[in-house]
Amino acid sequence: MEINPINVSNRVWSIELGDLGRAQWTKEGLPASPAAKDQGSEFGAMVSEEINKVNDQLLTTDKAVSDLATGQSENLHGALISMQKANLSFKMLVEVRNKALSAYDELMRMQA
Repeated sequence: MEINPINVSNRVWSIELGDLGRAQWTKEGLPASPAAKDQGSEFGAMVSEEINKVNDQLLTTDKAVSDLATGQSENLHGALISMQKANLSFKMLVEVRNKALSAYDELMRMQA
């Protein structure tokens, strides 16, 4: 039995992006394991679902503000609460994105 040394500095990693949030790591074109694909698609589905929720909140807020501006609604209190909820949700989404990018950068530094 012979053991071949591994040259870490010559590894070529790529990322294949499919649907939003679904990433599959491959090494020189080799597909990731089926279990990794399932976990990646579950994570991607969760991220997409949360993005859609934030988008829905932003659209609801936009409608509430436009209704208030055109006089179709007099619920100023509800519109302001909706704006704050959408603002907090969007800020949280941005922070999650920042953390994910930070983790990705850290992984890339570890592989270099």
